[in-house]
Amino acid sequence: SPEVQKLFDDCKNSHTMLVFTQDIESLISACDSAFSAGSADAAFLVGESLLTAQWTSPDYTKAFAYLEKSSNNGSRSAKRYLISAYQNPRFPINNSSYAYQLAKELAEEGMKWDVMVFSAMQATGANKETAIIGYDAIIELAKEGFQNAYNLAALIKIINGPLQDLEYAQDMLNKPYKKEFYEISFTKVMFSIMKNDMLS
Repeated sequence: SPEVQKLFDDCKNSHTMLVFTQDIESLISACDSAFSAGSADAAFLVGESLLTAQWTSPDYTKAFAYLEKSSNNGSRSAKRYLISAYQNPRFPINNSSYAYQLAKELAEEGMKWDVMVFSAMQATGANKETAIIGYDAIIELAKEGFQNAYNLAALIKIINGPLQDLEYAQDMLNKPYKKEFYEISFTKVMFSIMKNDMLS
């Protein structure tokens, strides 16, 4: 509705201006109003701001409460953010099983990015059968021309895990690529680091 959109626009404006105003209370007030009116993403903006606050100490408890509230009300942005945040060792709140569940939920909706994120989680997990399912999904995305999928497939063969195979990864890295794939030098650097780690 136009009323909800107006409230969310006010919330977004407060979020944009936060870097100048450092007025978190105005942001919370504007976004709480928008969230109460039905905008799930409004709570995401508060949670993300509280977690990345640069002018004050991050408030992890409050930030995660806002992010979860936003996620539970259907915000894709909040779900994506939580998937990453719950796996971040810098945050005191760690919940990899919840991250996995959220990633699975989003992947089932079929957006390519979400499928890739969930497949990467599967492919790097401890269970080899599940890892193969995830890896196969990544290869399918690479065949469709999804740009980061080929690099990701090579990285999965490089990192420690049930699918590690450095020779196979080296073959992948030495093949000519379709021109739409991104520069692969980062993956080659990762390969040489892993190889050296294993040899030392």
